[in-house]
Amino acid sequence: MIIKWRNRAGVLVFKHDVVPEFFAGGKDGELIEAVNFYQKAVFDYPEIEPLLFHVVNEGRRTYQAGQLLKQSGMKKGVSDYILLKPSGKYSYACIEIKRADGGNGGDKEQKSFILDCEANGGFACIANGEECAMAALKEYLIN
Repeated sequence: MIIKWRNRAGVLVFKHDVVPEFFAGGKDGELIEAVNFYQKAVFDYPEIEPLLFHVVNEGRRTYQAGQLLKQSGMKKGVSDYILLKPSGKYSYACIEIKRADGGNGGDKEQKSFILDCEANGGFACIANGEECAMAALKEYLIN
């Protein structure tokens, strides 16, 4: 069962009440969860495909490449997925995906970004795995 709650920082989190027995772990765990989420999301809700995108702000790069990306506007902590489709009382949605076991739970920049999004009319959360991300997306789209 998927539950939602607010962590100590006040961030909305969608998580499993019991961690699934099989989940994508290791270094690539979040990426696998993200790919699976995106594929399911655009299959179940094809109308969002043009407006749902992954923000690629992770990965290794040289110092010079990192500085150039920062100068061009790359920001630390931006959520993995942004949906630019208003729904109900929200203007947009931002979903940060973690491994199904919760991984590190999000760093301070990610939590700050999520709280800033909520303060500015957005639906924003951390989702532990693809199933929780789909539950968050569904909640966003039906509210």
